[in-house]
Amino acid sequence: MLCLIQILSQNYTDLTNDFFKADHVYQIRALETPVFCDDVGTITRLLNTTHAGLGFIDMNDSSELVFEYNMHPDYIFKPIDFLRPRAILNESTGLYDFIWDFNVTVIVQDALRKGKCGWEKNIVVASGVSGVILNAWQHDYAQWFQDQYHTYTIQEMWYSDNLERFDNQHGNQCHDFVWWGMQSLQNTYGVKFNGKEVRRVFVYYLLNRSEPAPQYLNLSDKADNLFIKEFYDKFNAAALKYPENELIERWSTGKLLENNELALVNHLQHQYFFMKTNEKKFLWYESKPHVVPGDE
Repeated sequence: MLCLIQILSQNYTDLTNDFFKADHVYQIRALETPVFCDDVGTITRLLNTTHAGLGFIDMNDSSELVFEYNMHPDYIFKPIDFLRPRAILNESTGLYDFIWDFNVTVIVQDALRKGKCGWEKNIVVASGVSGVILNAWQHDYAQWFQDQYHTYTIQEMWYSDNLERFDNQHGNQCHDFVWWGMQSLQNTYGVKFNGKEVRRVFVYYLLNRSEPAPQYLNLSDKADNLFIKEFYDKFNAAALKYPENELIERWSTGKLLENNELALVNHLQHQYFFMKTNEKKFLWYESKPHVVPGDE
């Protein structure tokens, strides 16, 4: 889900250009690689999770393209940026604006990564797709995703009894970009997929129905706004006590806040929710096989 950019010959973030040749046809591949790979190997092993992308192979001239939702090429990764926003007081409203510095965007690359940190899973899911269709998809779906989501929100909330997603609040991360993108190709543009299974990653907090449901926090409400700010102040102070290479592991296992506090603010789809529980919250990870383009 998270991945440092590997240096290729070219990275592109301007999706106003056409990347596909209109008179060519393409093969589509579902791509997967270990998260962070060599850059932060310890975190990769602890999280046991992956980064996903969509590959397009030109069947006329064998050239390659990769579309992925990943760190902006100009952004230098800092784990603290991924874990908490900065709170900036807006003097005109008297409220805090919450700014996430973790800069993520849709990137187009002109080659598939190979070698040690390359795309380890490279599954052909469709063939013979027109460049005209793919250019329309790029401007419709990929550009919309880039405009809509500027930072990851990966931690969804699911009820533990039947895996029902809380309030239908999806995360947005690289696997979401891939799966929603394939659904767009099928449902909007009529692309026929070949029925191959591809793994879909979920990261989520488990909710207990015997406890109160997560409470929506209204950014425009002064009390809620201050509550979010004070929570992240405490979160930031705790994070600064640890070296950077420990932060994400401590966050994912619920060991970041002192005394294993049983309250959590979760940022999800531009909204914030407060959870109070009798059990310490840590992130669950699940990788499920789906027949492309998926049903989530």
